[in-house]
Amino acid sequence: MNDIPWLQLSRDLQAEMVEQRRQLHAIPELGFKEEKTAAFVAEKLGQSGYRVREKVGATGVVGDLGPRPVVAIRAEMDGLPIADGTGSMYRSQHAGISHSCGHDVNMACALAAAKLLASQGNLERGVRILMQPASEEIADAEGKTGTFRVIEDGAMEGLNSIIGLHIDATMPAGTVGIISESTRPIPNNFKIEISAGATGRDKFDAVRVTSILLQELFSTSNKESENQASTIINAIETATTAPEAACQHVILKGTFNAFNKDARREQMKRIESACEAINSKTATCHLQYLESDAAGQVDAEISEIMRQVACELVGEANVRLVKRKTWTEDFAALLKVVPGSMVLLGGQIPTSRRSHHSPAFDVDESALYVGAAILAATAYRLQKQSQ
Repeated sequence: MNDIPWLQLSRDLQAEMVEQRRQLHAIPELGFKEEKTAAFVAEKLGQSGYRVREKVGATGVVGDLGPRPVVAIRAEMDGLPIADGTGSMYRSQHAGISHSCGHDVNMACALAAAKLLASQGNLERGVRILMQPASEEIADAEGKTGTFRVIEDGAMEGLNSIIGLHIDATMPAGTVGIISESTRPIPNNFKIEISAGATGRDKFDAVRVTSILLQELFSTSNKESENQASTIINAIETATTAPEAACQHVILKGTFNAFNKDARREQMKRIESACEAINSKTATCHLQYLESDAAGQVDAEISEIMRQVACELVGEANVRLVKRKTWTEDFAALLKVVPGSMVLLGGQIPTSRRSHHSPAFDVDESALYVGAAILAATAYRLQKQSQ
């Protein structure tokens, strides 16, 4: 690895990583509202010598180092609408919001990797750090998540590859996992078409029926489910046969955001129940789930490079091939644009295994330096190999 002692250099930053992780953990913010978080990471990247661009994809941050960045290290910025129940000294200061998926760790590792790469002096080709907002399927008014917004703002332009890291509280600290299969997300977009049924077409009013559907859809929610999922209607399209006639056809397009599999199934059940409630001889309601636009897959060659790097740094016995996790799915949108891969960093607390997306979520911080070293060494190798 060009005789660069990545692991030792990264170990020297371990205390700094832990401090930064805890600072970020205390200020979690929801998607597209990551103002304090963005200011924090922008300042750190600037101190490491990166050319910083803020407000990318609304609240994202991009830092470039060296000539023509060809490889990016990506980390997520947003927290979840889940109260912090850890009781730790660095617990969330924002009521009802926490980094209960570990994005604070991901950012801390990416910032340390950025610092390690900057310490190597002039790079043959550049490196980009992409701090992405709204990764937790939180959509904006147009139904787009942070991945799509940063792509639109040019965050992926000029890149040949992209890599990322996600903390995994189910793997022992010091171990790493290389995702070896598709990160294609589960569909979470839907379309509902309302039209006249077999009888009563002359008196049918699709707008009136739509109002009943919306009432059914949103009246079934409760406080518990709202903590885990939400439904957003992004567009309503209507059609009439004549200016004076009642509306005969309505199309609703929407997104349901769910933070775990159970919440996702509950959302689908609620939508289906609402549609069934208005299906009758006088009205038909057709529900269709749409595939996400993000269908990217991890790149086999980049995954193998990352695996080789990890084996060189921590030993083959501590490296495993793993299946994707639901909380890594958002990365797929970026992989559709540029090939890439992701490493999972072990952070299981030995005496108390914690679950992602839960109030008690926390990690063993003892091996954060391993993640930063793998990111930096992989990015360094990829920029060397880029044409």
